[in-house]
Amino acid sequence: MIWGALISGVLEITKDYFKRQKEIVDVKHQTRIKKITAKQEWENKAVDGMAGSWKDELWTVFFVAVLTACFIPDLKPYIEEGFYTLRVSTPEWFQWALLMSIGASFGIKLTDKFKR
Repeated sequence: MIWGALISGVLEITKDYFKRQKEIVDVKHQTRIKKITAKQEWENKAVDGMAGSWKDELWTVFFVAVLTACFIPDLKPYIEEGFYTLRVSTPEWFQWALLMSIGASFGIKLTDKFKR
């Protein structure tokens, strides 16, 4: 009788342990699902917000203009000086802000790189 009660107690403790472990796994899984859902909702809102925006087109026109100017000999010194100024004289925070702005316009997410 004592052995039966002892075995029953051990089985009950083991059952409770595995039940708690399953609950922990379930909570972690639900948390991951919520993070993914929240991220997707944010991205959908961002895309909806850009529906009437000219920012993407403005960056495209800008890049086409710069590329075109590179092939016009009289404008080449201005292009070179502009790139030199951006590389040397511009604060790093502004360079990153510019990259993120351009990346956002073309759907490239740079902010994920900062989460590490």
